[in-house]
Amino acid sequence: MRRTSLRRLLLTAVLASVFVAPAHAWNNAGHRLVAAIAWRHLDNETQDSIGTLLRQHPDWPRWVARSRNDTPASANEEAFIASSTWADELRRDPRFRDSQRTSAATRPFTLDDGERHSDWHYLNRPLDGEGRLGNNRLGGNLDNALEDLSKILADTTQPAQHRAQALVWLIHLCADAHQPLHTVTRLQGDIPDSGGNGLLIHDPSHPRLTQQSLHAWWDDRPGPPWLHGEKLTAQALELDLGMPPIPPRTPQEWIREAQHLARSVVYRNLTGPQPITLSPEYRDNAQRIADRQVVAAGRRLAFWLSALLAIR
Repeated sequence: MRRTSLRRLLLTAVLASVFVAPAHAWNNAGHRLVAAIAWRHLDNETQDSIGTLLRQHPDWPRWVARSRNDTPASANEEAFIASSTWADELRRDPRFRDSQRTSAATRPFTLDDGERHSDWHYLNRPLDGEGRLGNNRLGGNLDNALEDLSKILADTTQPAQHRAQALVWLIHLCADAHQPLHTVTRLQGDIPDSGGNGLLIHDPSHPRLTQQSLHAWWDDRPGPPWLHGEKLTAQALELDLGMPPIPPRTPQEWIREAQHLARSVVYRNLTGPQPITLSPEYRDNAQRIADRQVVAAGRRLAFWLSALLAIR
């Protein structure tokens, strides 16, 4: 009995170390689509304010280096969309380092520590086998990051470079908050699956790929990661025009909505031996939900940034 308990503890520790945090939220296409949709819903004054701030970010030259247009307005839009993946790119950026501490212990969060803040991308609320959502936190600070970064952006007494970084983080994290698997982790007994990273599935529409994580599969719903330019703009326009009105709500409500989708859609009926084969009905419903979440994230990002930048 004691040996079995020890084995279980060791297994839990190993899995926790492997699946400590979700990899990415939406892929690059998803983040760019969210930003492109958001840009459409920003008025000219807010777009100009955003462009002024983005110019204070050290990566501005890289974001506009391939621009085919030399007008300030088009450069602002290109930088806004390009910056949407910056927070994921930090994972490979030698200018930044992994955190050696828990961010929650250092609130309010700051932007002058040179850390990658990988725990800002997600919030692991436990979801049990019966679909009940727990109130405890099994890792992640997505909710706290959205709150603290919003305060930095709205505070005009903050250094311009800090506000620029807060802006770019918010562009990214708003999208993360709408990916359901960045807001929960399902428990298999006592072992969390880290937002579906530990749950293997098979999609028959991609027969060459025998298995992948549920998290990675959902990440790719918006489209191929290389989607950009005119094709990206066209897809963003099509998605946005085809979606009915969506209430803006607050970041905390975005997360609760995503958690509800994780319970009612994402994990629904995904039980049994792995890899679990996804049914056509599941795949079709997932695409509808992903499209809706991308549009919701874009429109809500525009609303949220407009509100924060209007604070004087």
